[in-house]
Amino acid sequence: MALHQFAHEFFTLLGSQTSVQDLERTLGKEWTERWGPEAVTSDTLPCSIEESMPQYTGRFRRAVAAVDFKSNQNKLIGGHAFPKTPSKERRTIVPTVSFDEDRTKAMLKACKAHGVSISAALFALCNVVWARMHPDGGELPMCASFSMFAE
Repeated sequence: MALHQFAHEFFTLLGSQTSVQDLERTLGKEWTERWGPEAVTSDTLPCSIEESMPQYTGRFRRAVAAVDFKSNQNKLIGGHAFPKTPSKERRTIVPTVSFDEDRTKAMLKACKAHGVSISAALFALCNVVWARMHPDGGELPMCASFSMFAE
């Protein structure tokens, strides 16, 4: 939900009638208030790890990339897609559900009492739904990726 809200506010800002110069001024003002005037003129973000790594070319690089890709595919969570029901018309709707203040406080209180966040509770709920759809006792797809850490 936080990413959804961020994207909404970000694209609302970019889609507004504000000019690029006004956006740059606003960004400069916010940056100066939060990090100080010296931070605006210096490099504040470090280089990415990829930028500092040497670039290799040739057959060895392609072989390493292929092995790395296969290794990553084996680690990724798989098989947790719900079965698709055939339909002629596809309608994608992302509902926004609002809860009143009391119900929100109750949900947050219950999550806090169990030491989890709402997103973690929803994550677990997906596993419960998956388990009910597969009564044969298959491994939970979300837990499969964590089994590699237990070794």
